[in-house]
Amino acid sequence: LVKMAAAITQGAVREIYWNNTGSADTGKSYVVQVIDIKKIGTNNGTSGERYRLVISDTSFFCQAMLATQLNEIVNSKKLDKFCIVEIKDCICNVVQSRRIVIILSIEVKGTPMAQMIGKP
Repeated sequence: LVKMAAAITQGAVREIYWNNTGSADTGKSYVVQVIDIKKIGTNNGTSGERYRLVISDTSFFCQAMLATQLNEIVNSKKLDKFCIVEIKDCICNVVQSRRIVIILSIEVKGTPMAQMIGKP
């Protein structure tokens, strides 16, 4: 647990959420913990299924949407609650006056942890 907690990028959530550039522009990736995953419906019905994640850097958390092309890692249970992941590409868009983090590329780092790390 300590080893995985040490791998988490401190300040990642604030940086992802407030820097509208996304990690692709900086070449930076972020290691965070997924503390919740929820399948959500779409209003228009044409986009198919979407997943909303809650990501944590042990101090802060935010909601993020998983790009639809990444749905298979949730459907196959490779990505699950309490997994440590590396976000390799993301962007933060403003939609209806709310910031929405969209994860475009993600890599799961091992199996899920037993619990949430830290107190975000």
